[in-house]
Amino acid sequence: MLSPAVVELWTLYSFGVAITLLRTYARYRAVGWKRFAADDYLVWVGISGWLENPGCGLGDLYGFDRVLETVHDGILRPTHFWIGFALVIGSFLASFIVILAACRPFHKYWQIYPDPGNICQPAISEAIVWVTFIANIITDPYLIFIPIPMLWKSSLKLIKKIATTIVLGAGVFVLVCATLKSVFLITVRPRYLSK
Repeated sequence: MLSPAVVELWTLYSFGVAITLLRTYARYRAVGWKRFAADDYLVWVGISGWLENPGCGLGDLYGFDRVLETVHDGILRPTHFWIGFALVIGSFLASFIVILAACRPFHKYWQIYPDPGNICQPAISEAIVWVTFIANIITDPYLIFIPIPMLWKSSLKLIKKIATTIVLGAGVFVLVCATLKSVFLITVRPRYLSK
């Protein structure tokens, strides 16, 4: 029988895959396969990264996808692009460094017995959870809310503005899920294990 945490993890991952499938389908209907841009492929790199270790929090590659998408459609000015790009690359590097540096020696990531401790369990390591949580809190609101005012000033049809706002607003759902996961892992889980 699967634990509630595993069920929750894969449920949230399934939502992410479903949203990515819908996004890819929408892009296909809008521009066709031949006119796909780099962001249309990079979103699947992000999904595959989560498939490898869904609890690791490396889904910030999806944030990179959102930056490229907004630049591709001409919504953001270059300054906004570079700020967003720096935030996403910085959060990715911070996550990458903490994953490489937190557990020493590195081979303990694969150790089962004896228990290597929380720091060597990437899906629940407090160090990794904190870094990815802070990265999400910094990057996601920026990448979600910066393009929306500019979108509404554009000359797109109203229905396209509404649809694009809904797609961009779906990032709020990702942010809420990341926050709930982090709060659960940092506060609730230790109390549950101590009983």
